[in-house]
Amino acid sequence: MKKTLFTILMAIVIGFTFGYLFLRKFNTDTLMEVSSIKNQCYAFQVGVYKNKENAYRTAESYKGIVIPDNDLYRVYIAFLKDESLINSLKGYYDKNGISYYLKAINISNKTNSIVDNYEIILKKASLDNYGLILENMLKEVDTNEL
Repeated sequence: MKKTLFTILMAIVIGFTFGYLFLRKFNTDTLMEVSSIKNQCYAFQVGVYKNKENAYRTAESYKGIVIPDNDLYRVYIAFLKDESLINSLKGYYDKNGISYYLKAINISNKTNSIVDNYEIILKKASLDNYGLILENMLKEVDTNEL
């Protein structure tokens, strides 16, 4: 009986020891870096449609793009990452009476660099020029690679 109890106690102590040593090897910085998404931006979405033609009609009227998403078609009119530009664009769309849904999405490296380049231009532009700048940005975005 004493021998069995001693064996069980030693197994528990050895298990806790190895568990503690194994846990100490993990670096929380490494875990955070792996889980963070580097190419995330905010998309201004003006509609979600099941009918492709309706989505393209809406995209044409807002000068946006259509992104297929499973059985749905999402219409986006802007992609931004910079917080101050997002707030400016919200004001621009609110002023023009455009209803939108702000959605966090993952983007490709190519789209990420396009967004970065156009954000530089938007920071220097006045609100009156936002529409034209965003329209040009969306023309460069590859809807299959988003």
